[in-house]
Amino acid sequence: MQLPLYLFQKLQSHSYGGFFRLIQKITIWSIAVAVFAVLFSLSVYKGFLNAIESKISRFGGDLEVTKFDLNRSYELQPFTDNFWDSIPNQSIFSERYAFIQKVSVLISSSDMYGTVLRGVSSSLDTVSFRPYLMEGKFIPFDKKQRNSVVLSQKIADKLQVGVGDTLTAYFFGKRLRWRKVVVTGIYETAIQTLDEVFVYCDISFLRKFNRWQDDEVGGWHLQVQSDISIDSAQKFLENTMPFELRVSSVQDRFFHFFHWFNILGQGIQIILLIVFAVVGLNIVAALFVLVLERSYTVGVLKTVGAAPAQIRFLFFGFMLRLLGYGLLWGNGLALIFIFIQKQWKLVPLKKEDYFIEYMAVDLNILTFIVVNICCIVLVSLVVWLATWRIEKISPIQFLGK
Repeated sequence: MQLPLYLFQKLQSHSYGGFFRLIQKITIWSIAVAVFAVLFSLSVYKGFLNAIESKISRFGGDLEVTKFDLNRSYELQPFTDNFWDSIPNQSIFSERYAFIQKVSVLISSSDMYGTVLRGVSSSLDTVSFRPYLMEGKFIPFDKKQRNSVVLSQKIADKLQVGVGDTLTAYFFGKRLRWRKVVVTGIYETAIQTLDEVFVYCDISFLRKFNRWQDDEVGGWHLQVQSDISIDSAQKFLENTMPFELRVSSVQDRFFHFFHWFNILGQGIQIILLIVFAVVGLNIVAALFVLVLERSYTVGVLKTVGAAPAQIRFLFFGFMLRLLGYGLLWGNGLALIFIFIQKQWKLVPLKKEDYFIEYMAVDLNILTFIVVNICCIVLVSLVVWLATWRIEKISPIQFLGK
């Protein structure tokens, strides 16, 4: 392979005409733009997916354990929490907290609003709740402040109340009952499914109101360890829990969101196919221009008996060099833009439409590696097939008469 390597070096150092130089630059930048577009699109898609899923999981748990009930009400049937004694390997869950739900109508001095009071236990990680608090603080879990509630910004605006205000909560059943509650905090997720429905309070407040025992709950919300999939944790619980209990994943309870994510993912796949097709066409065009530019050299090499593999090596190496420059620029631009957006959040979004306040990005090294490998394999295959055609051309066609 000494001769092909020598010829390749000479081919690289040769001064080409202005037209071919332009083709080289177009090829390099088309690869760079394509790689940048793919990496940035995947980063935005993954970042958006993680941001929304994180919100939903934070407010509803990766998994939810409740009692089987044919009634599809927000209010859940009670069961005791001693079932945990029969669950082995509980370390797969990073967090678990009990909850009780009660349908209520909140009335202020100016308006009323139907909500679901969700009483949560003190084992809830309140630190992870803080980013969503707009005003005040989370539930204090204090017996003296058992009637504290945290409203969403949407409900607070509807009722025209703020932190420190008192509301009347009415509960309907066999007879009308009511309780006074005090607003200690206001949260916002920008997800209507959550903000329009749930008001958070201390689980002991609803437990006492329902006259339940201290060990009775309406359900459990579980957070799964990051290195364990939600599906595997769900199957584990289904095989170990008592038969009267059921477990549902965040994907089951918020199906419409994840169905939307799947549609977005399919759109991303179509974009990737189009982008890679454009890259392949640009590479083929640049290769054909190079063949025309160096046709005499190819004819001489064929005449003196150069093997087809040696000639193919020349063009293959040259096009991979252009690919290398394109990948370098594309990866560099993608890293810069992703880092800037992740650090300073320069691109804002309307949270009413996108559920987040800025364009979320995810810097995943594995994504970069996979995209680069796919690009190298695709371009190599295209170049290899294109250069194979050179073998079928006779020297006389290159040298002319």
